[in-house]
Amino acid sequence: MKKRENIKYISLLAVGIALLLSSYFIENMPKRVFALCISIGISFTIISLVNIFLVIYLNKRPMIKIQKDIDENDERNVYIEKSAKAKSLDLIRPIMVLMTFLLIYEDASILVILTSLIIYLLGYIIQLFYIKKLHKEI
Repeated sequence: MKKRENIKYISLLAVGIALLLSSYFIENMPKRVFALCISIGISFTIISLVNIFLVIYLNKRPMIKIQKDIDENDERNVYIEKSAKAKSLDLIRPIMVLMTFLLIYEDASILVILTSLIIYLLGYIIQLFYIKKLHKEI
């Protein structure tokens, strides 16, 4: 693994621990902010620890690292990964619409509803941009 990735994981670990500690030491924190600090802090900490241990594991076993690099660049695996990403986006879109309707039903703030709609539309705009870009390249 590259040094840049190690620095990224270590800095992510530091941010996660800082969020966890801030939720513990700061008094009179609103419950929502407290919950966000805890959940994001735990997520960052776990993700970075897993990736740091993976880097250590792969550095101790160079043959596994070489095989992993070969598998990542294999055309079949690249195609499968891109297809899975496309399918997941297709599944997320109806969920986003359902979430927006649930927000409307629950009388959520108009700002929250508009944000969910903007994210939904942004997904289509990005998809159209890449379709146009890839048609020009191919």
